[in-house]
Formats: sequence, structure tokens, C-alpha cells
Amino acid sequence: MKAIIISEPKSGTYLCSSLLKNLGLYQTYYHLFLVWYTAYEGDTPEKIMQGRNNPGKFYKKGLIEDMVKKIPEEGFAVTHLPKTQRLEKAFDGMKKVVVTRPFEEKEESNSLWIKETKRAHSSFEITHEAWLRDPETFHIEFNDMISINKEKIDALQIYLFGEVITDSVEAMTLALNEETITKSSKRREEQ
Repeated sequence: MKAIIISEPKSGTYLCSSLLKNLGLYQTYYHLFLVWYTAYEGDTPEKIMQGRNNPGKFYKKGLIEDMVKKIPEEGFAVTHLPKTQRLEKAFDGMKKVVVTRPFEEKEESNSLWIKETKRAHSSFEITHEAWLRDPETFHIEFNDMISINKEKIDALQIYLFGEVITDSVEAMTLALNEETITKSSKRREEQ
């Protein structure tokens, strides 16, 4: 089984990535676009800071169809791309986890991101209504993660693995306490 996190920008992409990692999936650090991708090396604090401060260092050319093939079994990648026939075909057979957040919260997060990194996230207004209508996706909201909604995270495990294989509260708590490439100072202060 392979998985893809399909998130709205500024809605908890890398928080969900940490959650999936703590549930036992392999985190590739691939962030996929149609004809290029970033392959962050985010497993140490130094590499996380490099990804945050100089993402261009990690840009690589590659068609999304080819990159999906490079995701190992029990692994996952992330994307912000809206649903198209091309992506339906590329992600066929994968577990698709859609992450959303209320617009006002995304806007606030984007403002803080710009202030902290001096980098705008030009596409934070993307929504994934079409992905949400797809019966083969699982929907989790940012607030499900930060509030540690055990029932929702248990349901995510059942979607991914067919059963609950680990303690959802423990996995989410670990994810909340991990540093990620896009974690804001506001979230760091809440730890």
C-alpha cells in the first residue's frame, strides 16, 4: 500500500505527514507537483531548517507519474494539486488522505508563514472539494489533528491498514511535538 497526502496549502500538510510516519508509514519527504518535486531531507533539525529556509535546494525535475512509482510500499508523499483525470490515474490504487482547514485559519497561517520565512505561499487559497467528493479518499481536518481527535485518527488507521494498529493519541502527540519544515512559531509555543 502507498499513500498520498492531498492537502490544501497551510492546512497541516507536514503535521499529517508526521502523523502518518508515527502510524508506521515511511516518510519519503517528496512534495509532488506535475513536472517537478521537492525531495526534502527532513530527518534532522539541520535538514528541516534547510528545507524551510532554502527549498529551492531540493527542487528536482520529474513527472508526477514517475515520482509516484518511486514511493516505496508502505510509504507516502504529499501534494497540494487539485483533482484532475491525470491525477486520478497517477494516484490510482493509493490511499488518499485529504487534509483541510477553514479558510480564515489558513489565511492566518499564511500570514505568519510570510512573516517568519519571508516567503509567500501563493496557492494557499486552493481547496479540494473535488477530492472530498471522491469516495476513495479519507478526509481529516487540521483541527482533528491538533485536538487529538482519537476517533478520527482511529478511523484513519482503519482506512489505511484495515484496523487500528497503534495508539492514535500517542501517534498524534508525537507528531504534534515533532519539528517539521513548515511548523509555525505559534505551534511551537503550544508544545
